[in-house]
Amino acid sequence: MSTATGFAYTPLDRNDDSIRLLQVSPTLSPNGNVVCSLQHVSVKSCGHYYALSYIWGEDYVDVQPVLVDGEPVKITKNLESFLQHARVSFSGTMLWIDALCVDQQSIEERNHQVLLMRKIYAGARKVIVWLGYGDIAISQLFCRLYRTDGSPFVAGGPQDYQELLEAVVVVVSFRYWSRLWIIQELLLGKSIQLVYGHDNLAWDDLWLGVEELVPNLPQTIKGSAAQKHREQRAILKSSKERALETSVS
Repeated sequence: MSTATGFAYTPLDRNDDSIRLLQVSPTLSPNGNVVCSLQHVSVKSCGHYYALSYIWGEDYVDVQPVLVDGEPVKITKNLESFLQHARVSFSGTMLWIDALCVDQQSIEERNHQVLLMRKIYAGARKVIVWLGYGDIAISQLFCRLYRTDGSPFVAGGPQDYQELLEAVVVVVSFRYWSRLWIIQELLLGKSIQLVYGHDNLAWDDLWLGVEELVPNLPQTIKGSAAQKHREQRAILKSSKERALETSVS
């Protein structure tokens, strides 16, 4: 949970279904802290923004506070790591991040914002899935599966295949996938972008690459929570397409 020190949130206009969006500065403060600013908008007419899906984490050790509108706010190491990435990759992009965009000290506001979650994630241009950082094998997997030309994925040989397969198993085994709230976050998102360190990979590219790499999925992948989220998202997409076809005909 984020904890504010000398920081007071300006109340949201609940009659207008207001939310806060966060913008991350590309430059750090003189003390090396991430610098952010908040903006009030109506969820019904807030333009383009990305919504973050992540694990809050529990580790406050050695975490520098971020500056929000000039005031220090302490956040977990996992979120601070994402913001360090965001100031490079998402500078100028409006973000919705629950730990900073919702006054966590106000039960009344938290309850109100929970009621808006469906609108927030469904309205986001992208849902950003932050999976962490630090494993070079996963970074290499993301780089290998990232394709802009639609070309098929080909492993370089038995050893390359095995290393990539092991990296896939690690990715689908992340604790993130078992987090309860991500069910609606992944289902409602128009577009899902996976982020690991400074590497990005579209949701569809991950699974397309997995299918090309491993036509017959082993149980470690087939039975994973990540695979179940994939199946649920595919079912919802198919249902929407059928509903669209019915309405057109």
